[in-house]
Amino acid sequence: MLTVAEARDRILRRIAALDSEELPLGASHGHVLAEDVRAGSEVPPFANSAMDGYAVLASDVRNASASPVRLKVVGEVRAGSPPTAAVRPGTALRIMTGAMLPDGADAVVRVEDTSEANDEVQVRAGVEPGTSVRAAGSDIHLGDVVAAAGRVVTPGLVGVIASAGRTSVRCIRRPRVLVLTTGDELRAAGESLQPGQITNTNRYTLAAAVEEAGGHVIDVGVARDERADLLDHLQSTRDADLLVTSGGVSMGAYDLVRHLMEATDTVDFWQVALRPGKPLLFGELGGVPLIGLPGNPVSTLVCFELFVRPARRTGDGIAVRLTGDQGSHVLRSMADANCFIVVPQGVGEVKPGETVAILPLAPIG
Repeated sequence: MLTVAEARDRILRRIAALDSEELPLGASHGHVLAEDVRAGSEVPPFANSAMDGYAVLASDVRNASASPVRLKVVGEVRAGSPPTAAVRPGTALRIMTGAMLPDGADAVVRVEDTSEANDEVQVRAGVEPGTSVRAAGSDIHLGDVVAAAGRVVTPGLVGVIASAGRTSVRCIRRPRVLVLTTGDELRAAGESLQPGQITNTNRYTLAAAVEEAGGHVIDVGVARDERADLLDHLQSTRDADLLVTSGGVSMGAYDLVRHLMEATDTVDFWQVALRPGKPLLFGELGGVPLIGLPGNPVSTLVCFELFVRPARRTGDGIAVRLTGDQGSHVLRSMADANCFIVVPQGVGEVKPGETVAILPLAPIG
């Protein structure tokens, strides 16, 4: 009997990559990239201010904390407009967050640390060169791979790709997944149940799980416990990239999915060392991979997560790491993330190996 890891590896070895298609960037969310996306320019393209404040020469205000320094305000720089003047010794320009750093300036003093009157600003805090300045290319450098082939396109990644200058991307086509539930006892949600009958929850949960995993569902309904009806429901295999069934794979006389696959000698393996979910079947039908899931609802979803949508964890929790610079302007870090780490108020550092709470941004296996 195979272990979970062995079974998953054997399944993955038999799943071939699908063809790709060029998609408008706005339609790429949820798809898998089929190409590396490289930046066509520096991001940001120019040095800019991380704060509302005053662009200054750091050497002018180095001692401002001990004794306020007065500088002449020679202009203002708004986001989206070029500077109207350069910063010279003894002068400053009023500057807004995201605005282009003027020539001559090498730092920005926060507006909270200043007061202005009569075209003169009084600076009450010293700064070092580079303070509150976002350097050109500090997020992305020209030619950087901003998104590698195989990445799922998330909302944050859409923004990063846009910043790289792309309006379309090549993505793997969504897999077409045929979903079939089996069993005489199954009835649709809301339908009256007679003795011995149950609601077909698997039909709904599997369809939802496939869609969440990025697949296109081909729902072929419910097959009765009759060989002819089962074959009739599987006639759409030529339109599918993957077949997912629930029920009919255990030891019973009416477990016809297993019997059908064994009769055609297309079973790769049957049964996995797993509870719940032991009677898992994998093979192919009509040249299309088939994953036969157990019929019990919990077993069905457990096996879906382990084998239809492989996921990885470490130990008894999820390993998390920072995605890079955590600045509020660095969209790339957000695009690379699938969760937030919750740092309690007053905690300045979290050491490797410490347990933290997370807020998921996407399904995490």
